[in-house]
Amino acid sequence: MDAARVVWSAHRSTLTRIGFRNSYRHPNLPDNPDKRANGRFFDRSCETPILEPLNLSMSNDIDGKPRSPLSLGKRLITVSLTLLLASCINTHPPKMKLSIWDRGIKVSSPNDAGLYAYLWFYEWHMFDAVRTGEHTGGTSDWQWTLNADGDAAESRSDWFQVTATAQDDGAALQLKVTNTTDREWPDIAAIIPCFNPGYDGPGRTNAVANPRFFDDGHDHTYFMGESGLDLLAGEAPREIHFNESMIANIDAWEKERDDGQFIWYHKWPTSKRNAHAGLLVRESEDRTQIMAIVWEDFISAQGHNPWKCMHLSARVGPLKPGQSKTLRGRIYLFPGSKDDFLAKLNRDFPSLSPR
Repeated sequence: MDAARVVWSAHRSTLTRIGFRNSYRHPNLPDNPDKRANGRFFDRSCETPILEPLNLSMSNDIDGKPRSPLSLGKRLITVSLTLLLASCINTHPPKMKLSIWDRGIKVSSPNDAGLYAYLWFYEWHMFDAVRTGEHTGGTSDWQWTLNADGDAAESRSDWFQVTATAQDDGAALQLKVTNTTDREWPDIAAIIPCFNPGYDGPGRTNAVANPRFFDDGHDHTYFMGESGLDLLAGEAPREIHFNESMIANIDAWEKERDDGQFIWYHKWPTSKRNAHAGLLVRESEDRTQIMAIVWEDFISAQGHNPWKCMHLSARVGPLKPGQSKTLRGRIYLFPGSKDDFLAKLNRDFPSLSPR
């Protein structure tokens, strides 16, 4: 606020002509000496800097005298300095709210009751991660803790720690995994959290479904293909897209089925299109909002399951017994478009952005 105070001190008389709304004074600014000012600088409802319209024409000045080019220049300087003052004020949107449901955490908007999604941590293991086997079930029996402000959540066990920290456009994730078994986990070992809009079917939980993000038509959920975002559904709605950079390792895996297919092939057939970054993104039904999940290292991307969920596996291998690995991830939930999501991806995970 030092810059703001300097501007105020040097140009108090000029700013008085723009003035402040009498009913509100920003707490970080000095008192306005002129309580009779008719203009405004802040709007109470959103605390967003708002400039009163300024007449920059060459007609008469406010005191009735003809306006000179010098007077016009002074007014332009006033506008510039006022904008500088506004830039010093914190007008960031509020953070998302975190809460706990019976299989993980819920992320929701503080301003839009219909903007929310759920993370189930976690549903599946892949390729000998944690348990021996190509595809074994996870669990939701982990205890979560939530801070008093509802902006930080954590769950941990003897072999993992996962944290979620609320952001204004979702939640930052961090996953630390330790191999506490007596065997080495392969480089394609992974676990699959379930990112979903809630479920209203048989065996439902306390996660109230959000129809904004169902995508029953399978036409607005995307993964990162070879040339950018591509529809997740292809020859089959639930096909699985493997990490392009790990294909040789995945193909070398000794499969449990006799026909050479993965054990999950009956529900998740292998796609011919490989994934080129660890992300899944879905538009709302009206294409005005986004829900997405990102892991900086992954093995597969898959979705359109009975919970209308998105399965982005977090790669936790290779790990020798006693070794640990930490991954960054992110949940995105915000009003915007796919292009807005890609801009945020480039900001937060530049190495994952399309080239």
